[in-house]
Amino acid sequence: EVHDWAEVRVGDMPRTATLYFGAAARKQAETAAFLDVVNGVDASNSYAALYDDYEQRQSLEARLVKAADVLDLLIQVLALERAGACGLDEFWEVGEKPEFNLAGPAEQIVQELLESILKSRGELHRNV
Repeated sequence: EVHDWAEVRVGDMPRTATLYFGAAARKQAETAAFLDVVNGVDASNSYAALYDDYEQRQSLEARLVKAADVLDLLIQVLALERAGACGLDEFWEVGEKPEFNLAGPAEQIVQELLESILKSRGELHRNV
C-alpha cells in the first residue's frame, strides 16, 4: 500500500512512538521518508497526491484504505493471540471507537467486519 512506503526508511512506528516524539514529529518523519522513497520516480506527483489524500482522509477511497489498514492490523493481532501471544491489548484500542467517517454501504461493511473480528477475539478469550 502506498501509505506504507515510508516504512522502508523509518520502519513501522507504533502509536506509542508519539509519546516520545509527538504526533507532529512522527508524521513529519513519515512524510519526509515517503517523499524520499518516491523522489525521482514520481515526476507527476501522483504518488505524493495519493499519499496526501490518504493522510488527509478526504476521499472515500482514502477512508476505506484506512479502515482496511485497521482491520488488517486487528486480524493479524487476532492470529497472534490464537497462536498464544499475550500482551497485545494496546493494538485493540484502535478498534474500540474507530472514526473512519464512512457512510452507507461502506460503513455497514466495515462495521460488520470489525464486529466479526471483535466477536472472534471475545470467543477466543472466553475459551482460554
